[in-house]
Amino acid sequence: MVLIGYWLIEKLFTFEAYKTRNNRGFIIRQITHHKTKQEKERQREKLINMEKRVLYGLVVMLMYLVGGGYSQGVVEWIRDKAEWEEILVKTEIHIGVMVTSPLCGAPCDIVNDQVARFVETYGDRIKFYKINVLETLFFALDYKILTVPTVIIFKEGTINLRFESLSDWGMFYELLVNSSILDFPPDLSPAPAPAPSDSDPDADLPPPLQSGE
Repeated sequence: MVLIGYWLIEKLFTFEAYKTRNNRGFIIRQITHHKTKQEKERQREKLINMEKRVLYGLVVMLMYLVGGGYSQGVVEWIRDKAEWEEILVKTEIHIGVMVTSPLCGAPCDIVNDQVARFVETYGDRIKFYKINVLETLFFALDYKILTVPTVIIFKEGTINLRFESLSDWGMFYELLVNSSILDFPPDLSPAPAPAPSDSDPDADLPPPLQSGE
């Protein structure tokens, strides 16, 4: 009986050890599966970001091929702080500044075309400039530029609008058109007719009919 008891105890411990190994293996498989799923999600995000960059490039190429590009709009570069301060003081209309960088890539190319297109149509309402954030660090420090592209609209020397981290810069032209920049369109109504002179009230009346003899 004692031997049978020892045998049963040994089998019981053997079974528990086997079950523990199986549970441990199950947990390891679950962790491995979870890590594999996370890696797949990261790869999927990388592919999506790559597709977005490719799409931005294709949009820019399409705009140039179909529309001939919008590079005709005059958008000048700001080179130093003294030049910027003079522009800020002397310009009477809205001022737009597009902050860009050579490392920006497709988003900055799209904004550049959108801005040039807007200037072509509404250049009498706003004067646009471009700033390379790597060459004009004063602007990045003064206006806390954290990302490119960033577009800032100034009115009477102060910030009126600010655009940054947009999900779709391809809609930037529409955002500008619907912004406060165009709140006061020029008066295109016909000029009123001149009022009759007060000195001679009968001057504008037709001559009286002559009766036949």
